[in-house]
Parts: sequence; structure tokens; C-alpha cells
Amino acid sequence: MTPGKYADSYELSAGLRDDTIATIQFATFRTDAGYNNGNTLLLVLTLTDENSEVFDQMLSIGADWISSDGGQTVQHAGGKTKFNRGSNYGKWLAACAELPELQAHLENTGPASDSHIWDGVKIHLAAHEETYTIQGETKTASRLLPDQFLGVEKTTGTSPSLTPPTVQPTIPAVQLTPQQILANAKSSSSPSAGAFHSQLTELAKSSDTHQDFLQRALAVDGVLADDDLVARLMDENDFFKSVRS
Repeated sequence: MTPGKYADSYELSAGLRDDTIATIQFATFRTDAGYNNGNTLLLVLTLTDENSEVFDQMLSIGADWISSDGGQTVQHAGGKTKFNRGSNYGKWLAACAELPELQAHLENTGPASDSHIWDGVKIHLAAHEETYTIQGETKTASRLLPDQFLGVEKTTGTSPSLTPPTVQPTIPAVQLTPQQILANAKSSSSPSAGAFHSQLTELAKSSDTHQDFLQRALAVDGVLADDDLVARLMDENDFFKSVRS
């Protein structure tokens, strides 16, 4: 049978990009209501593809990161400077490290905690399948990652309709002491802070093995909603080891 005139409009999409050349117009550290109830910062990359279609790539960065300058940069309440390798941003950075020219550009532009390092970066994106196991159940997720670096383009002023959003600071834009920053983080409702953190600490100390702890921790209501926290809990040398040492 010969396809009709509008046959293309009846074809279905998987809903995910899997082969795209795109340019990052700008990036901001900000929250999204769909991720952890808007309580945890993400790095949001705003890109345009070859057809000038705009789309966002949202990357979780882990818990207890805060911004005092409206989302341009972030700092960790606990004082650490490295992003968790299990976070989506950590996986994005690991993919970039496989591209020497891109890695060199980023390292010469600024730290990973500065959103401006991504301005104008042109890349090819491909979908990568990732398999993981939670509570004995194997799951597969598709993750869009850069696999080619295509240079840097000027983006400022090229499209008046594409401007970074105004982001409210997650803490007052004043110089705070480390103790004040940590107090702010612990008072948030992030699953990895405050009373929730204390509950997991007690579980870790009362568990004989990491596997025993993991089974009990993942059963706690709310834990599985935070993929960065799950990544920390699954790594025996991360949360489990740190609170037992």
C-alpha cells in the first residue's frame, strides 16, 4: 500500500534524542519542580540543534550544593570541591574527559562549578544505555552524552529570545562562614540532609556489612527519589565508609 500524503505525521518518536549535533547556548545551576520537589540544584544546559530547535539537558549534581550568585556558580555546603561521579553531571564530565580537546577547553575556561564554561560548546550527542540494579531489580536507562567535540561558537546576542533565566540565590548573596553554609544545607528538605541524613547514619553504624546497610537504606521512604543519594549509598567507599570511620 502506498503511504498517504501525511504518513510521516503518524510515525512515533521514542521521545528521546539519540543522535544530535547541538550548541550549548548557556547553562545555569537551578532547581526544577520535577526533580526532588525543587529542593536540589541541577545544572541545566540550554542547547539548540541543527534545526534551531531549543531543548534543555538537566543534569543532577548531587545534594547540598548551593549558589550565592543566581546560578552562575555553585559551592558545596560541606566544603568539597568535586562532584559525585554517580551524579548525572559527574557522568557528563566523565564523557567530556574522553574528548581531549573538549577537556582542554573546559580546564582552560574555568572550574566545573562555573556554568559559563559550557557557553558556546558545540558537541555531538549520542544515547548511551546504562544498566543498574536496585533491590535486586535490574533497570535500564538511556542517557544522552557527548561523544564528539565540534568547537566553540559565539552565542551571546545571537538570539534575543534565548537568554539565561533569572535565578534566585539559594542562599543570601553575602559571605557566609562554613558553619552558616552547613546549617543552611541541614535545614533544607533534601533527602541527604538533616534528619534523613541522621537516619541513614544510624543504619550504617548498625549494619554488619555494606550489603546489609544498602538493603535497609533503600527501603527508607524517599531514598529512591534521589538518584545522587542512591549512587552514594551504593558505593561502599562513600557514605557507608565515611560514617563508620
